[in-house]
Amino acid sequence: MEHDRCDIDGFMQEHGDVGMEFVLDIPVFMVKQGQQREVVLGLIQLFGENTVIRVVNSQFADVAIEFGTDKKGIDEHDFRGVVSGQSDGYAHDLWGVEEKALAMGLKREDVFCGTAYSWCVTHEQTYSPAGLGVPRDRFAILIFDASKIKRIEDTDGYVFIDSENKRQALLGVIKLEESYLDFEVRLNALESVSAKIDLIAEEVEAMDDLEKASYIALNIAKLFYAIESSSGVETSGNRDRLVRVVERLEYISKIIKTVLGIQSSVEMIRHYFAIKRYEIAARGGPTFIEGLQAKLANRRPDQLLRDISVYLEDADLRDADKQKLVILRGEILKCKREFGIGHASDVDDLRDGTSAGVANL
Repeated sequence: MEHDRCDIDGFMQEHGDVGMEFVLDIPVFMVKQGQQREVVLGLIQLFGENTVIRVVNSQFADVAIEFGTDKKGIDEHDFRGVVSGQSDGYAHDLWGVEEKALAMGLKREDVFCGTAYSWCVTHEQTYSPAGLGVPRDRFAILIFDASKIKRIEDTDGYVFIDSENKRQALLGVIKLEESYLDFEVRLNALESVSAKIDLIAEEVEAMDDLEKASYIALNIAKLFYAIESSSGVETSGNRDRLVRVVERLEYISKIIKTVLGIQSSVEMIRHYFAIKRYEIAARGGPTFIEGLQAKLANRRPDQLLRDISVYLEDADLRDADKQKLVILRGEILKCKREFGIGHASDVDDLRDGTSAGVANL
């Protein structure tokens, strides 16, 4: 360990803007945003080739420092994927590592998915949050001693050799400098779980972009763990309330995605009929693919209008989303009038390359 600390001291002298402290005798590095490529790789290399890297949600880094794994307690309370469509910061278990662990008589927290040093240093994506679905300022990197863990055959998983003393396998932690959203600052200042749920519910209702949804989902997962670790008569009620908030977040996220999808379709339709049709006319007719696009462009507006009508009848739809859909409905109707969309014969005329077909489209 003394030799390791000498190496660390040398690295810190060379990179004066990197923060570092020992927490429970584990070196924890704080890297500023924008330094990932040059500094993070250097820190990983600092620990040598006999290591395994694991990228995690940064809010579980302190758990890893204390217990040697970010998955402490996962067997008792598993809230991974608690918000459908949003990640809670756990890597996807593509190789069934946890199932194999259970078959071996182990617990889920005794294994983890990681990346060997040799692969990590040549593939930058392995030490980025891309596989977690969390914001770029919300991930941390755990560096394990490969001699204290064992590879699970035919997977990217590893098992702790001494599952009762996981901390001895953890060599270091790298954190990215975090920037908190305004609602998170207010959330962290609250002590009451009930008040935290109220604030998250308000943020869900006011949400207008999917990027914020990922931050909300991370805080919901964290709050679920806080509820389960507490005791008292309010625990069950708080859990039920938070479940309802999750359902609302999923619904609103779905609506936002739907609105964005319709907006994209309207832009595609307008581009096709305002620009593409002239290119086709100049060439004397469409290609086979363009013919298919013409069919889609003709049929898509009516399908979008039917979809919008269904959503507008939904009693759970927010007024702001309703207004956006009404505006989009008007844009679609405008396109139909402006370009004469919706006549099946138009497609056939266009496929023949006739001037009538191009004019109608």
